[in-house]
Amino acid sequence: MIHHNHTTLTSSTVEQLSLDLFPPCSFDELCAQCTGITLTVHINPRLKSNWYVKIHRGQPVRELHIPQILDDAPEAVKRAAVNWATLPSPRLPHLKKEVKCRQRHYEAQIRSFLNDRGAATRRRPPVQKWPTIGRHYDLREVFDSLNDTFFRGTLRSFLRWGSPTSRTSFQATRHDSDGQPYHCITIAGMYNHPEVPRFAIDTIMFHEMLHIHIPPRRENGRNVYHGPDFKKMEQSFPHYAQWHRWEKTVLPYLSRRYPRKQPLRQFGKAAARLLFH
Repeated sequence: MIHHNHTTLTSSTVEQLSLDLFPPCSFDELCAQCTGITLTVHINPRLKSNWYVKIHRGQPVRELHIPQILDDAPEAVKRAAVNWATLPSPRLPHLKKEVKCRQRHYEAQIRSFLNDRGAATRRRPPVQKWPTIGRHYDLREVFDSLNDTFFRGTLRSFLRWGSPTSRTSFQATRHDSDGQPYHCITIAGMYNHPEVPRFAIDTIMFHEMLHIHIPPRRENGRNVYHGPDFKKMEQSFPHYAQWHRWEKTVLPYLSRRYPRKQPLRQFGKAAARLLFH
């Protein structure tokens, strides 16, 4: 006769079975697994919900500074922090995109753990830290006027003047500490000349605002910045033709008259910025 021995699992037995057989790896053990880079992890008591890496230029040495709470994180979160700190810095565009994607993936893992532990990342929205008032025009006044007239006040952007002798204006999309995008328009320093007419500063500002209204798109394997819809709306601006002629004929003349190196040598860069702005 076969006797069946039935064993009753108590709550203590279940708890023992649910315990990890091996403790999670420490940061030191994970750093020892890094190849090509010597990484050390420092616990910074002043950090609550942020972390950063210090890179020693010219040396394969990096220092990861983390808050105390990450020292008790699961191995997957610790490994994400180590992988984040040892990401390469490629120069090729397609590799940069891949590294950026991996970086955001690791950051999402870390932030998820911090949020679960009540250490949510403090939102630090960007602020307008550049002066918009120039020698003759206020970029904020120009932007707001065009925004109300042509875009129903829907556009948002930070504004700044370029370097004193720059001739190129551009619009850039950046990201704040939470990864949220924001726009910044830089107007060439040559437009800060007191002889620049109002229609010129209006048209160049309108051009950069169009880049926000009609963002670049991907077509046939390339980025399109000035598509047909962009050019049609730009050329419909009342002063476009006048500005186009002025920029080809008058702006080079102002550029030759504009003082370049002498103020920088005589007064220094900080004083030159005050002089030109």
